[in-house]
Amino acid sequence: MEKEGKIKTGFADIGMSVMIVPNPVKDLEQYLAQKEYFKALVLSTLYFDYYGRVRLREYFTKKEIRIDMKRIRSLEQVIVLLRACEIVKQGIYSKLLGVNKKRGQVVHRVAGRFVLDEEEAEKTIQDAIECMRVLYPS
Repeated sequence: MEKEGKIKTGFADIGMSVMIVPNPVKDLEQYLAQKEYFKALVLSTLYFDYYGRVRLREYFTKKEIRIDMKRIRSLEQVIVLLRACEIVKQGIYSKLLGVNKKRGQVVHRVAGRFVLDEEEAEKTIQDAIECMRVLYPS
């Protein structure tokens, strides 16, 4: 039997388009308050990807750099470019990578049994919210 307070993998209805979320920071805060850690974790990385690409497009347009955004295939590539272009500082860069790593561990169940405890889940989602405040300044 699983210990209480452990966060197991689950299902998140992510059929909605990231673009229609009016405020992704508030969205993540709401999921955190409701203890919907799995949804918050999965959605945070979708938001990182979408809004990270938006920020990169803005940067490349401003610098008049032509780039085929389709060649940026993974969230990790987006995160590395955000740091390389100095759109995010080292601390946010590390948190983006950390949240993405946790998401991969939970969604893909590393070693078949990866579980986040509640404290670790809350810390990870708080890091995600901090990152989104940079990617999506309101």
